[in-house]
Amino acid sequence: MSPSSRSHIHDIIFADIIPVIAREICNNNQPNGQSCYWFHGAYQYLRLLDLVSTPEFHYDFYSKHISRSLNFNAKNILICGTADHTILKYVAEAVVQNSPHSTVTVLDICRTPLDVCSRFANTIGFQIFVQHSDAMKTKCQDNHFDIIVTDGFLTMFENKDKRKLVTEWERILRRPGIVITTARIDERMSGKVVARKDQIETFVNRAVNKAKLNGFSTTDLKTINNLAKEYARNMRMWPFNSRKEIKSLFVNWDVQIEVTDVKCEFSSAKYVQILASRA
Repeated sequence: MSPSSRSHIHDIIFADIIPVIAREICNNNQPNGQSCYWFHGAYQYLRLLDLVSTPEFHYDFYSKHISRSLNFNAKNILICGTADHTILKYVAEAVVQNSPHSTVTVLDICRTPLDVCSRFANTIGFQIFVQHSDAMKTKCQDNHFDIIVTDGFLTMFENKDKRKLVTEWERILRRPGIVITTARIDERMSGKVVARKDQIETFVNRAVNKAKLNGFSTTDLKTINNLAKEYARNMRMWPFNSRKEIKSLFVNWDVQIEVTDVKCEFSSAKYVQILASRA
């Protein structure tokens, strides 16, 4: 049985475990002293209620291209920034099927997803390495990785920091090497996107109503209400506004881009699936 099929039930279990872990870890975890509990504490519930964009929308894309890269002798894989164990689940499945001797490293600035990924890996009997560091200034060796995988990560950074992130990827990625990722694109917007008050209220109501339909208790509904509200209030993103902007970020890379429609927190949105390779 593959890690993916064996681990499906763990998604539900982790929805209860992760908020507990996040409450202990996230509150004093960020360099600026701010807590990221609003994100990690809420994300699992919102994901299971189908209220947020997740890697699951792009499963075929990730599975196909991770497997294809492993079949071309890629050995060292970096998951660079992750909300939870989902991307690791896809990577583990591809490694077991295509390249059992590959090494997988999970990197994040928060220890919560690192803890979650370690627990998940132990559950399915899969070895990983974890690195607690800023993705823009990692502790990784030059030219170490063959594959970098991350989901929706670029649009969590302002434009100046997107450039720092890609510059770091250039340093740690071998030639040939590939970045496999997705990002939100919105030609109508430029700069930071935040939810309006009416969007926050609608989002919270949707979360509570879906939780009711899924049999959540009254106490749990209050928790969902509070978590959804804090998530919506704090969520910030910086979408790309064109394919040209994406390609200008990956200077001297071979970039392939496909656009797909995805349900997001506050509206439907377009996401791009990006393959950026260094020959």
